[in-house]
Amino acid sequence: MFKPSYIASSIMIALIGGSAVADESSKTQLDEITVLASAVSSAVVISEVSAENIVRRYPNNIKSLFQQELDVSVNNLSRSRAGNDGINVRGLQGNRVGMTLDGIPLSESQENKLFTTVGMAFGRGDFIEPSGLRSAQIKRSGSNSGLSGSVNFNTLEPEDLLKERALAGVLSSAYSGVDRGIAGTVGFAAQNERYQGLLLSTLRKGHETKTHGKKGGIGTNRTKADPADYKSGYVLLKNYYQLNDSHRIGLIFEYLKRDTERDLQSQLGTISSRTGITNNLADTTTDTVVRNRFSLNHLYSREQLHIESAVYMQHSQTRNHRLRHTISNGVAIQRLDEAENKDKIYGINSSVRHYLDTTLPQIVHYGVSYNYQDLSNRLITTSADNRKPSADTKQIRTTAFIEDEISWGSLVLTPHLGLIDYRLKPSDRNGYIQRADDYAPISDQHKTAFLPKFGLLWDLTDEFKPYLHYSRGYKAPSAQQLTTSFGNDRGMLSYSIVGNPQLKPETADNFELGFKGQNARLDYRVSAYYHRYKNFIDYQTMISNRNLLVIQYQNIAKAKVYGIEAEAKWRFTEQLSATTGFVYSRGKSIEQDGTIRPINTIQPLKVRIGLAYQSEGWGADLLLTHVRAKADKDIDGTMYNPSVSYNLLDLGGYWQPLKGLMFTAGINNVLNKKYWNWTDLSHLAARANETANNDSSAGTISVTNADAYSAPGRHFTLGVRYEF
Repeated sequence: MFKPSYIASSIMIALIGGSAVADESSKTQLDEITVLASAVSSAVVISEVSAENIVRRYPNNIKSLFQQELDVSVNNLSRSRAGNDGINVRGLQGNRVGMTLDGIPLSESQENKLFTTVGMAFGRGDFIEPSGLRSAQIKRSGSNSGLSGSVNFNTLEPEDLLKERALAGVLSSAYSGVDRGIAGTVGFAAQNERYQGLLLSTLRKGHETKTHGKKGGIGTNRTKADPADYKSGYVLLKNYYQLNDSHRIGLIFEYLKRDTERDLQSQLGTISSRTGITNNLADTTTDTVVRNRFSLNHLYSREQLHIESAVYMQHSQTRNHRLRHTISNGVAIQRLDEAENKDKIYGINSSVRHYLDTTLPQIVHYGVSYNYQDLSNRLITTSADNRKPSADTKQIRTTAFIEDEISWGSLVLTPHLGLIDYRLKPSDRNGYIQRADDYAPISDQHKTAFLPKFGLLWDLTDEFKPYLHYSRGYKAPSAQQLTTSFGNDRGMLSYSIVGNPQLKPETADNFELGFKGQNARLDYRVSAYYHRYKNFIDYQTMISNRNLLVIQYQNIAKAKVYGIEAEAKWRFTEQLSATTGFVYSRGKSIEQDGTIRPINTIQPLKVRIGLAYQSEGWGADLLLTHVRAKADKDIDGTMYNPSVSYNLLDLGGYWQPLKGLMFTAGINNVLNKKYWNWTDLSHLAARANETANNDSSAGTISVTNADAYSAPGRHFTLGVRYEF
């Protein structure tokens, strides 16, 4: 829980220091099809959750932030403690999707979900506070940190609130019925001829995210969500100094802390097994997420030359605490699990954008980056001897790129060449013991690769612009995948989950073909994509001669994901508009022996239709979403599959009775439909395949408890915001 001194300090800092919240025009914009925010000349599909949308919806986490994106979703692992674990873009998720905040990489999430409830669970989405964002950009292209997609979050800037004024401030508050959460943000910003600054502070508190389950009590058949309480605090401080007409320096500080306490009533009750009868009497957890960041930025800007550089440090930490009281075969037992995962990163990056007024107009973009990462962890538990799930690791990554956007008549060509060099050095010290060293001896890894891209856009007319794009994606094996070592010694039920030092990097060849256009009435885009992967990393069961089930990460021969997307917006009048879109994708992996398996993280067909009205003083929108059920044949696993086709109706609106004052309200899942979000279920298929029979804490879904994994029913959101 938060200490009172921290809450008081956060409020005082916000009240006396000044801060800012995202930009909002006097005429609040309803959600647009965000993909149309892409640069006109770009052959890469880039969509954006804008500042206006963040202000109007006041999302309580990144899952609600991306709620209205067609091909983007956030997985919040059901009945686990990882929170908003990661982002799914076009069927890939977790660490395969690059995530950065102001260009700084975010900490990795837990690779293996087979033992998330044993004693350690950590994601990456809860390191983000939405109220501190001005935008979130989704790029559907390969990179040095994402196979086929990446997300960059951008924090607020002083001008987002100032709007050419010397002083400005904001007060806002919101309520979300999905977890009975409340939040408050206070901020101020100031500027003069040489200085700009802002200070933002947000406090949140809430409870468990509701399910559609109605059954309470204890045991695995409980379908109501386990009781939970969370509190979070966030501070963002920015100071910019204009040294002269060309040079500006910036000092940025960011701090986030989130505590979550849970009473795992679904884990209580009597369990019969081969080892006897166990009565679980109490099971509670406390999980803490902390991230702090300091960066020094420099901007050099001339009429045709723009150089941005930054030196930064970021420390991210997840602490897990779990306490269980049981009676096993008549003996009282107390089990304590303590875990910690730390990620310290130090880096420098610089990028240059240069306009060349030559016979063929060009925009040249090039840059370099270097970061040093120190990864460490520990796990103390009474159920296993091993104290480190993976080895402490030092990692160095160096990247460089050059890109040239060339305009040749109506053609825009964008050749790009990137370079990545990475070194991982794991340590066998500090208590690390490899449970299956004959399968996974510890060793260093060093790789270098070139990453080409190419885009071509034919600017035929405003209404019709065909384009094609190719990009090479690259994902180095994580320290977890190289050195994981965890398991239990239970006789015939013994198992080990181990890393693989021989893993090769995952690579992707991404192809996209499409067309887009716009006029006074219509904006639209249609695209087809094909992503081909090599050395796809997944875990597989190995045969051991030691009466031990070994689950190890392996490179699969290849995999592919392909699909089609379409979005459009039609403006009937200046105030009234309609939107529509759909996304459909398929995916499969092919193992070394030729076995073909579906990729569990592929999302089912989604279709969306919307209607919006906006005016000076008020506005409203209606959104209807259809999602097809996840078919059993598209699941690699034997899990019980509760997913059904469903239709959701969401309503939202705003009212601005006075200048600077805005009230917002929304009703999600108006018809109170019971449904299951496949993004939140996909990890259960892997559990059914592997450790479900070896580790009772892994969790399984059945016909009796399926409602426990269902999405929330009807819920309301309310907000108020005052700018001055």
